[in-house]
Amino acid sequence: MSPTMSPVRLAPRPAHLAFRAMSTDVTVTVVGADLDALEWARSRVCELEHRWSRFLSDSDISRLNRAEGAAVEVHADTVTAVRAACAAWLVTEGCFDPTVHDSLLRLGYDDTIDVVRQRGGGSPSWRCLCRLPEEQGAGPDRIHTGGAALSGDKSCSRP
Repeated sequence: MSPTMSPVRLAPRPAHLAFRAMSTDVTVTVVGADLDALEWARSRVCELEHRWSRFLSDSDISRLNRAEGAAVEVHADTVTAVRAACAAWLVTEGCFDPTVHDSLLRLGYDDTIDVVRQRGGGSPSWRCLCRLPEEQGAGPDRIHTGGAALSGDKSCSRP
C-alpha cells in the first residue's frame, strides 16, 4: 500500500446507517463492503432529495412546477425519475399518479409530511385524477410536463 492511500475499512458483518430523508426513515445496510459506502449512500439520498423535493424552491421538481409547462433543463437523475414515474403510471393503469401535486395542496399537504402531521393533518383520503405529462420539447436533459405539476409524495390504490 502506498503511503498516500488509506486502508479500506470493510464491514465484517452487516453495518447499518439509519437516517431521515424524503419524509421517511431510511436504512442503509452494507455487508462485506467498504464502510465508507454507508456515508456515500447517505450523501446520495440527500443529493436526490435536494434535486427532487417539492419543498425546496431550487429543486428540479420545484423549477418544473413553476415552469407551467415550459421545458426546463434538469439533471439526468430527474429525467430518469420522471420517466420512471410516467412508466409507473402506465403500468399501474393510473393507480400511481405523479401529477397529484395540486390535489395534495388542496388537501393541505403544503409542507413536509412531518410538518403537516404536527399541524394535525396527514391522513387524507383521496382519489387520483391521472394524466400523463406531455413530452413536447423534452430531450435528454429537458422535461416538458404539459403544465402538470409533479409530486413523488404518494401513490394511491384504485377506488
